[in-house]
Amino acid sequence: MNESEFPVSKISIERTILEMHKGGIVQAAEIFPVWAMGLINRLIPFEGCFWGYGTMNDDAHRQGRAFPLQKEDILPFVFLPVDIPQFFDIGVHDQAGMIDALSLHRFDSCSFSAEERAAFASLAPKLVEERREKYLESFMKKDPESCRHRAVSDEKGLLIAVDEGFLNLMEKEWPRWRGPILPEAVRGILGGKCRYSGKRLVIDATHSNGLLFLRARQNLPVDALTCREHEIARAYASGQSAKEIGKQLNLSPSTVGNHLTAIYKKLGICDKSELAVLFAKYG
Repeated sequence: MNESEFPVSKISIERTILEMHKGGIVQAAEIFPVWAMGLINRLIPFEGCFWGYGTMNDDAHRQGRAFPLQKEDILPFVFLPVDIPQFFDIGVHDQAGMIDALSLHRFDSCSFSAEERAAFASLAPKLVEERREKYLESFMKKDPESCRHRAVSDEKGLLIAVDEGFLNLMEKEWPRWRGPILPEAVRGILGGKCRYSGKRLVIDATHSNGLLFLRARQNLPVDALTCREHEIARAYASGQSAKEIGKQLNLSPSTVGNHLTAIYKKLGICDKSELAVLFAKYG
């Protein structure tokens, strides 16, 4: 088998990294892998590639996107040794257990050179880092004012991107959890519920385009409120009167007043302005 003669210089690698960082700013998270692998193809010519993410645990799933330019029958065997000149690199997020698997393929008799393999080994971690950052950036655009820690998962609970603060909160709630699959206790979020409230944290979720955008924070006094109390407190903090809230919820103004008394007692506050401040920050 002949070895590739395509030269890969250190300068060309650095230029590719710079172009990936600068050009990636305008790329949507969902199409970034396709765009980025196009840059790699200019540096290290290939005929097919695979970029997947997931976990190597037997009880979890793998997921990914493949972009073959020729033989599509390679896809079922992408995680197995095959008789096609290829190499395989893995980027691992140690704390969460997330794994990105990247593979380049050539279908002719020209194998990848040691120089090309070394170049891709240095580029793969950059690709993985940029992909995960793209998802967190897209989250920031959806929720720019949130002070909470963030993560993005697919609809099966597999983490795609996560910040360090989110991981720290998860490990306080579940000391033995290591990811990247969300704990069983959080699976209600996957089924459509918008909030998980635990002993030490609260996770709010938003579903969008097959993804789950998660915001986590430590438990706060507002989490002691019942669902009805939370609903009334939020409405009252937003400026509605007890009469307006009662009409909206089919309650008498006096019943709303009783709820507000209980709310103030639980939260240790005295008036509407304190309630508004509390909900503006944490509600």
